[in-house]
Amino acid sequence: MHIREIWRVLAPRGKLLVNETPNKYLPVDFHTLHLPLTNWLPSPVAHRVGTMFGPFDPKRTDWASSGLRLD
Repeated sequence: MHIREIWRVLAPRGKLLVNETPNKYLPVDFHTLHLPLTNWLPSPVAHRVGTMFGPFDPKRTDWASSGLRLD
């Protein structure tokens, strides 16, 4: 959603640099949960694991836009 809007307002021949994105091929998610293998799980499962074992607060309702990737 956000990328479409960025492309819409980007000047013709403008450049877009996306930096600091999580690498889903690493065995540990260093971006959000800091737990092994969670970056390969479906988002709802990763959210459950993050609330049980990781730093993710189960009371938050904005987890889908907080850095945890969506499937």
